[in-house]
Amino acid sequence: MSKIFNYFYNLLPYVILLAVIAFLAKPIFHAGLFITHDDVQVVRIDLMTQALQASQFPVRYIDQLANGGGYLLFNFNSQLIYYTGAGLHLLGLTLFQVVKLLFLFAYLIGAVGMFLLVFKITDKNQWLAVLGSILFITSTYLNYDLFHRGALAELSSFILLPWFFWALFNLKAKQSKIYFLMVSCFWAAIILAHTIIGLACSFCLGIFLLLNLKNKNFIITCVLAGFFGIGLAAYFFLPAIYEQQFTIYSQTEFGHTAYKAAFLEPLQLAGLTPSGWGILPPLLGINLFIGGFIACLVLGYKLMHNKYQGDKQLVIFAITTFLTSLFFISAQSQFLWDLIPYLRFMQFPYRFLTVTTVFAIILIILLAKNFKSTVLKYGLPLVLIVSVFLLHQDYFKPVGYNYASVYRAEGLCPTTTWQNEYLPIWTKQCLPKVKKLALIDYGKQDMQITNLQSSPDQRLISFTKKGNAGTITIAKYYFPGWNVYIDETKTLIKASGKYGLITFSVDKGTQHIQVKFENSFVRDLGNIISLCSLVIVGWMLCSKRFFHFKFF
Repeated sequence: MSKIFNYFYNLLPYVILLAVIAFLAKPIFHAGLFITHDDVQVVRIDLMTQALQASQFPVRYIDQLANGGGYLLFNFNSQLIYYTGAGLHLLGLTLFQVVKLLFLFAYLIGAVGMFLLVFKITDKNQWLAVLGSILFITSTYLNYDLFHRGALAELSSFILLPWFFWALFNLKAKQSKIYFLMVSCFWAAIILAHTIIGLACSFCLGIFLLLNLKNKNFIITCVLAGFFGIGLAAYFFLPAIYEQQFTIYSQTEFGHTAYKAAFLEPLQLAGLTPSGWGILPPLLGINLFIGGFIACLVLGYKLMHNKYQGDKQLVIFAITTFLTSLFFISAQSQFLWDLIPYLRFMQFPYRFLTVTTVFAIILIILLAKNFKSTVLKYGLPLVLIVSVFLLHQDYFKPVGYNYASVYRAEGLCPTTTWQNEYLPIWTKQCLPKVKKLALIDYGKQDMQITNLQSSPDQRLISFTKKGNAGTITIAKYYFPGWNVYIDETKTLIKASGKYGLITFSVDKGTQHIQVKFENSFVRDLGNIISLCSLVIVGWMLCSKRFFHFKFF
């Protein structure tokens, strides 16, 4: 009888966790798709699927966007979740099923990651691990990203943070091959899921390394793991960083001033005073705000008086990261945002809430672990979980549902990005939406175009030109990577007109012309680095010789 009781007792926390996930995920199973600010997920997954079907990999260029001028959406916009969605769509799921499933995965993957992280830092206390996991999936910012912003890319990076720190803490405890590779892969996944959250995570990693400077062996190991992670993601982030200079991003509000209107003061983060935004604002939530600060005070006091039982360095790391991330969200840090372009790349200071949320929970759990009283140990996280449902109910339900059968990129210049920020710098005006331009334009010149062919995604356009010398314009926005070959010889091209279209000169006579979208040097470099990193990581996984490296 006691064996049966122990079995069900050990199973109970996992049943509770699944029940909470089922309760939170109920709106996902509604017949409609919930209305969000970022209502572009269906379109982006559809576009990614079409690009893969057209044999483009890595996917960078989407021909249909910006009224057919072409847009390098996935050269700059995070890719990982859209590859995942496209894969599910290619397996036979509808686009609506895919989007809903990806949002459901956020709860499941986030819950498991936080469970493993808390299980690690509490010396395998499964009840605290479950409570920490529930604190994470009921956090207001996670549910704000899910049900209100619909920020699928940021959400996918957010839920990977617990996995990354779990692997990092394990690597410190045991510098083995598996944890080395996990740190590398999770680091790469965070960058590919949402590069901006990767920047926030890099600041956490910097603090962690500074606190471990005396452990040189671990520092070397960790830095190498980080380099391999960067290498795995290089095919995406190298072109994204370098080629941004060829877009209008720096001329948009995102590139200049968006951060100035997105600061939140501590009481606003707790939900104790209104944000003044007129819409549901991002929150840390009163539970994690108060719980995080109480944990900072109590654990800080215990550290100063040598009364803390456990990993003191972990507590220092958690307190430092929690308070620093809160500082970057508040207006008091604006002088740093004004000074450091690196920070402005994050666009909105409240994005640091991804980090703040994770470390508020770590602090709360570490405080609970230190209580001798069972009531306090499990009561504190439980009270904080209940309070979020009582005080922040609006974050757990959508504002409404959309029953549209088809989603399309809309607007005067449809790009699925909010300020068309990845249009080329040569494009002063988007191609007209109503009156479509001819794919090939040579004006009133004495020419004839024959044998016109193009690939489904128009990354390759080929035709034969007959007649006199002159100038030809292709109705595609010029961007590095577009090349023109006349009789197999590469020719000079330029951007022309208010649309910044591909333009080149031709000689008299008959000529065979190809207009190709190819990899630029930096894209080839990124691809090579990622491929080499993948090969090395694969070799490490298979080879026992990995353990003979000196730094281990």
